[in-house]
Amino acid sequence: MRTMHTLPIIITVTMVATAFTIPWIRLRCEQHRMAGLTMARATPPTNASGIGSVIAAIIARTASGGSALEAFQEQFGARFATSRITTERIAMILRRHASDDDTEHDITRIAGHLASACALSERLGCEVHRCLQSVSDSYRRECKARDLRKEAFAAPQATIRLMSALPLATVALGEFMGAHPITFLFSSPTGLACLVAGSVWYVLGLLWIRRLFTRFNAGWHDGPPVPLALEMIGAAISQGSPIPMALAAVGQALEGNRTGGIATVLRNAGEALLNQTTWREAWTGACASAYRRQPHSPHHVRGRPVCSATPEGIPVRSIDGICAGKNANRHARKGAGKNDDDGSAGTGSSTSNGTGADNGTGNGNDFHSDISRQAMLIANCLEAAWHHGASPMAQLRLAVAEHERAERSAIEQSAARLSIQLLSPTGLCFLPAFILIGIIPAIASFAA
Repeated sequence: MRTMHTLPIIITVTMVATAFTIPWIRLRCEQHRMAGLTMARATPPTNASGIGSVIAAIIARTASGGSALEAFQEQFGARFATSRITTERIAMILRRHASDDDTEHDITRIAGHLASACALSERLGCEVHRCLQSVSDSYRRECKARDLRKEAFAAPQATIRLMSALPLATVALGEFMGAHPITFLFSSPTGLACLVAGSVWYVLGLLWIRRLFTRFNAGWHDGPPVPLALEMIGAAISQGSPIPMALAAVGQALEGNRTGGIATVLRNAGEALLNQTTWREAWTGACASAYRRQPHSPHHVRGRPVCSATPEGIPVRSIDGICAGKNANRHARKGAGKNDDDGSAGTGSSTSNGTGADNGTGNGNDFHSDISRQAMLIANCLEAAWHHGASPMAQLRLAVAEHERAERSAIEQSAARLSIQLLSPTGLCFLPAFILIGIIPAIASFAA
């Protein structure tokens, strides 16, 4: 009879504690976040001003008439041994001014992008601050995406922390109420069995959750800088560079910065256009060249969005037929009759046959599909300008905004999928651990 009276009390107390703990944890997280923002706004500028502040200072110096070398030397605090701006020197500057949120991965990547912007300005003779501004805009979007990921994953992380603390909290509550569940857990064979079994379930749940978070966090790095390439192309064209020279220069500047092959496509497409190749032949040949250079590249990143909405222009099949194998090639042949350039379609078909035969891995298919979509996006933005002389700036800005929207949508969808998948370790691991370590010892102690 005593057990029947104490069981509802334990369940009620546990539910009340849980109901009050969840809002308290969320309130504390929000208070810490707001306190961090307030401190960041009130803190005077120091050497750890952040990567964004360094880029802004360099842009302001170059826009006021200074050279890129002078701007970087001012941020470095000393003169360079030579007049060459390298990725390593830029990384040293960024490390000196990096904030706590800036990782080594961010420093290395942004240093490469800044070096590419300087190289683009040297090749085309355009204003360097416009090229650097494209890097600044790209970095700002990356920071917004990073903050969005933190915000999206904050609720699942808080829920998991609460669930992982419930067994220990229940034991502590039982001790406070005089049930002495710890004595039951360590002084009887049944208690030891509950402790061992509950600990096993608890550890399995932690490992399961860690694997889920690792998988969802692993796909947000090293993605191809398509928005950066679009903005660099726009900066070059706005300064008067022809489209072929802009494509070739941007591709050469971005090569070596983990671009996933898109830099090779841009360089080859620009060089082909300079050699009087037709528009479609240039892009299909550029995709085929990237296919031959990296036939099994692992650059395809899970969870990294690729802009799906593209302006009207080159059909999807005209480029996918080069990079996706024989089935896509047959579709490209069917769509070739509707196009103006029959010769370019024939060239694409022959190139696809030559390169698609050895494509036998899933990573290769993913890589080629990504390259074809990215190349199609850039080509569609520039096709009207190439054929009719229209300004491509609106198309380029629209493509960048669409890519940002797609990335934001992908983050929200990933957070929603993670919240659903976390129900499995919660119900299959933490709930048994909670019952074995928290509920059963409390009931047994009250019954004794």
